[in-house]
Amino acid sequence: MTINYKDKITVLATELAYQADEIKAGFEFADRKSRRVNPPGNWDSAGRFYAEERSSSVENCCAPSRNFPFPEMKTARTAAHCAEIAGVESVTHVRRIALALEKCIGGVS
Repeated sequence: MTINYKDKITVLATELAYQADEIKAGFEFADRKSRRVNPPGNWDSAGRFYAEERSSSVENCCAPSRNFPFPEMKTARTAAHCAEIAGVESVTHVRRIALALEKCIGGVS
């Protein structure tokens, strides 16, 4: 279902001069934000999540604890993290691609 939308958004974004890595990062951000995809990582025996992708945003967030086991997961779902992992400088472009995909999935033309 989302594959057809991703193809349509890719064509539109390419016509608007977005780069391929920006489009890829936007799709990854949209999937992570809506929880269609989870960020890669590991769980310890106390239920804390540690992200495998070590971006500056993950490195600078709070360390997981027993009371707050998911700060790295939340950070790994952000547009800034997805942009940094993909090597994209413009986080705004990543957010715009993700917004366009979410609107298409939601039925807005």
